[in-house]
Amino acid sequence: MNPIKIICTLILLQGLAGCTTEPTTLEDGQSKVNLQAQPGDEMIARRLDEERSKKLKYFIVSSGEHKMELGIVKWDYQERRRTCLAALSFRDFLPNQRYDLVESSGLGRNVTVTLIDSKGNTIEIGRAHV
Repeated sequence: MNPIKIICTLILLQGLAGCTTEPTTLEDGQSKVNLQAQPGDEMIARRLDEERSKKLKYFIVSSGEHKMELGIVKWDYQERRRTCLAALSFRDFLPNQRYDLVESSGLGRNVTVTLIDSKGNTIEIGRAHV
């Protein structure tokens, strides 16, 4: 193989390796809450139980009650940006589970966030404040 091709391949592989992230490792008893924004929108984890979130794309919670605060950036049909905050509290987080926090919006300015458990059940709904 041509030495230039080998060098280019190695540089490409090294660059791609820098783009990977390590998977989230959870301690026993912890659960992960993934954030899912609507296409074109952004959802950012801001606070968990009044403390600044360590990650922007998900929350790590223990069992019991927690309050999550999110930042949501929406783009309307005229390409105007709208920023809002959403808060959701849930009392019964279970250990060693996966949850999804899904943003949805209808017509107008109504934005909701829905907490869904690993079985696909809706377990809590919160509203965003524009």
